[in-house]
Amino acid sequence: MVTWDAVYPYSRDRGFFPKHFGREGLAPHIVNYILFSDAYSDSSVKYFDVTSFIDKRKNALLQYKSSLSEQEVNDLMDEIKDGDGYFEPLGYTDQLF
Repeated sequence: MVTWDAVYPYSRDRGFFPKHFGREGLAPHIVNYILFSDAYSDSSVKYFDVTSFIDKRKNALLQYKSSLSEQEVNDLMDEIKDGDGYFEPLGYTDQLF
């Protein structure tokens, strides 16, 4: 729910972050698309090609040494590997309401 609140209404409504009013380059943002990552079995699942930054992703995950072993990180990478590429399945909707 916190993530949803950050998307709507917090990112849109200036009243949530009054200290940002005077800062250059900060403006409200309207979110038009939401990706729900827990909807893998839904018919709305889309696969996003993450091959171009898979090494960066793997290296970032390897930094969580107390949470993930190298084998667990490799297993996570194997789960999204398809042929020569890596594809992240995400539930997708193009309607906020």
